[in-house]
Amino acid sequence: MISKLPLKIVGGSQFSRYPKISRESTYNMRISDAALVPYFGYRKIKDIRPGGSVGRSVYTSPKYQHQIAIIDNGVYTISNDFAVSLVGQLDTSTGPVFISENNASEIVISENSDNIYVFNYSDETFQKINVGFISGYITFIDGYIVAPQVDTQQWRLSALNNAKSFPFDSQHIGELESSPDVVVAAETLERQLFIFGKNITEVWLDVPTSSALFPFQRQNSLSIEYGCISTSTIASGFHRIVWLGSNESSGPSILVSTGSTPKKISTDGIDFQLDNLKAPEDSFGFLFEEDGHIFYQINFPSDNVSYAYDFNEDKFFNITDSQLNAHIARRLSFFNNTHIFITDRDGGLYEMSSELDTYKETTDKDDEGLTIPRIRIPPPSRLKDASRFIINNVNLTIEQGYSDEQLDVHLSLSKDGAQSFGTKWSKTLNPMGKRANKLLYRKLGSANDVSFQFQFWGKDRFIVTDAEMEVYQ
Repeated sequence: MISKLPLKIVGGSQFSRYPKISRESTYNMRISDAALVPYFGYRKIKDIRPGGSVGRSVYTSPKYQHQIAIIDNGVYTISNDFAVSLVGQLDTSTGPVFISENNASEIVISENSDNIYVFNYSDETFQKINVGFISGYITFIDGYIVAPQVDTQQWRLSALNNAKSFPFDSQHIGELESSPDVVVAAETLERQLFIFGKNITEVWLDVPTSSALFPFQRQNSLSIEYGCISTSTIASGFHRIVWLGSNESSGPSILVSTGSTPKKISTDGIDFQLDNLKAPEDSFGFLFEEDGHIFYQINFPSDNVSYAYDFNEDKFFNITDSQLNAHIARRLSFFNNTHIFITDRDGGLYEMSSELDTYKETTDKDDEGLTIPRIRIPPPSRLKDASRFIINNVNLTIEQGYSDEQLDVHLSLSKDGAQSFGTKWSKTLNPMGKRANKLLYRKLGSANDVSFQFQFWGKDRFIVTDAEMEVYQ
């Protein structure tokens, strides 16, 4: 008897603990309009500091209309035409760096030391200020620069629109109140102030009263029993704040809050992956929107893995470089109508976009870029009674005739519970103008449990919908 079974091509990565259950995964692709399409390529647009440099942070100032990039110990401004100027230097050349600004033309830089740096773009001055405490992840709200007093219960407010002054008095010092924890970061979400500890997070509101000297009050109705493992994973925007959190009773989880009690966006499978990280504290995360989808991308350099979460689709995807190692992006900001990131691999600025189908890591005009490895492993195919079947064919619906590039689709099978994949059957997509969208693989053998691996290989886009498998019992 011949029957046809669906083959789920359009999907994300499930991270099942045991491959036998499912090894469903998607590498460097995403979902758009119910089809599987490429995740974003990138290209280097500027070498700020060539050589063995380390990109540490990047920030876009809406008022100054410039981008600020920290490469090694250098503080650089980038204009809309990508002209670069060195405006100052930090004491350190490695480690996390955090940037904010106030309404007095002051861009403030913190590097987990007792010094902050203030660049005033109106009078073009750059000053190092000893604030008398170790500050970390800083933010701005209602005229104040808010800085954690790292490894204490206190967090500090600057003078109003004066980042050079952090008065040591009751009007400018807050404390974690709900638990004996230490402060590691401060971030804002739509006029809510999130104060992160290692194990808990508190939310404060600016509601000054005549009877209270300190302008902020804790929101007692909101209890967040998770702190922050890595402050470099905190990202705020698009009506949400996301971070890598944990507490005294649990391992790492990716959390999101829209201003209320946070929820875990991690699944059982991704939690298992996070629990097995060797260095979850070495991680970086950022939020961005592209093609109407909001993504959170998180990178773990020491563990050599990166993931992207699409809030629109509620799915995770594996993200890699050209060699299936961790993605190179460290921090990202939106500038000049494009997404710009820095990397710890060099001192360059990179554009990331859905219009780019390769990884171009030089500014050479003749560089065609590196091929992005794009892989889809659907859930395993089994009959309900576990009986054996013959695979007559697999019919894949895919865009063809769009490109002059050679685009190939490699199919390989696993019959051992997705532990290993065998011989590749390769098909080259039709050349420009020949738009038939059917790709057929015939006579693929027999099995009672089979996993398919599709590799989409080429320097242009792939658009794929769900497939169908014809089997004979």
